[in-house]
Amino acid sequence: MPVSSSGVGWSSPVADRVGTAPALGGARGERGQRSSDREAAPNSGRSLDETPACHVDCHLKSLLGGWWTRRSISLLQAVCDRSVISAQPDASARLRCAAVTTRDAYERPPRPPRREETGVTRRGLLGLRLTSRARADIDYDGACARVRAAWERDGHEPLLRAIEPVGEVVAELAAPGRGVRVLDAGAGDGNVALACARRGAPVTACDVADAMVQRGRARCAAAGEDVAWARADVEELPYPDGAFDVVVSAFGATLAVRPGRAARELARVLAPGGRLVLAAWIPRGLPGGLYDLVDEAAPLPQGVRPPSDWAAEAVARGRLEPAFAGVEARMRTVRLSFPSPDAMFDALVRGLPVGETGWPALRPGFDRLLASSNNRPPAAEVDARYRVYVATRAE
Repeated sequence: MPVSSSGVGWSSPVADRVGTAPALGGARGERGQRSSDREAAPNSGRSLDETPACHVDCHLKSLLGGWWTRRSISLLQAVCDRSVISAQPDASARLRCAAVTTRDAYERPPRPPRREETGVTRRGLLGLRLTSRARADIDYDGACARVRAAWERDGHEPLLRAIEPVGEVVAELAAPGRGVRVLDAGAGDGNVALACARRGAPVTACDVADAMVQRGRARCAAAGEDVAWARADVEELPYPDGAFDVVVSAFGATLAVRPGRAARELARVLAPGGRLVLAAWIPRGLPGGLYDLVDEAAPLPQGVRPPSDWAAEAVARGRLEPAFAGVEARMRTVRLSFPSPDAMFDALVRGLPVGETGWPALRPGFDRLLASSNNRPPAAEVDARYRVYVATRAE
């Protein structure tokens, strides 16, 4: 029988290939180490009869490195039970077997947790792309209903008026003029639509929420601008191919739960050579960072990506470049001011796909984000960053 440098005999060829094995043995209930034991086993950190059995897994994992499994550990322990012996410190050098308590090497492995118990799939954990069959299992309709319900609520006016300057930025980049057909997709109550209409362009606006359409129609009429309003989902626009010369959206289109389909629809209704201008919140600070809190408090169905993904330039290019050329990304900032943190929280949380009963769970995270970026305490004022994409429809 081959003997290791630590004085431990190994009958298993596995142990010979792995190298010198750590000493194994039953627990004696003492943490100290006798000097005679150290002399008998100079290369081991502890004598065999003083090594706790609970350290077996740690010793074997260190032997096998990262490439170990529960079954391989059990099998190797079974080998150790039959082969590990230790030298006695007396002159006769008597040998005895070290008793090690192990689990059955051939027992059935434990059942892995089900998806409903963990809430995470292996594909989601690894960040792999979904197959068409897997995508068919995602509750997109339920996620879209949550987004629509959020914007059917009352009380959005404070936020919509605070982000009104973004409408001017988007309209300026779109550069519409007289006779240039414009679509504002996910228009809210018409910030961008009004900015384009004031520049003389014929404008059509749509939103998934009927409440936003009604408010936008009334607002445009009060401003004396003729804007055609319709309730429509950006993932399934009710317009013919190439119906518009410019398509714009300030945050609304990024709320689509199927972003790839939304990008294809925006391209479909845009005439070749037409211009797309799309704004998306940066997922740091407020309000973009709130989407991470939604994942913690009331996560959307597995596989539905948050709107903040649009702020990642590589992601946006991957969605747009199949149909658009010359995609440009620009960073912009809009100052959001509210009289108090409570007023800001109420304004921002209403647009999230979370029921009112879930709002209290979002408040601690909101307070942390505000504390790190508030320009004017005790009031609430943040410089909210967003990214604007400008692209040309491929010929």
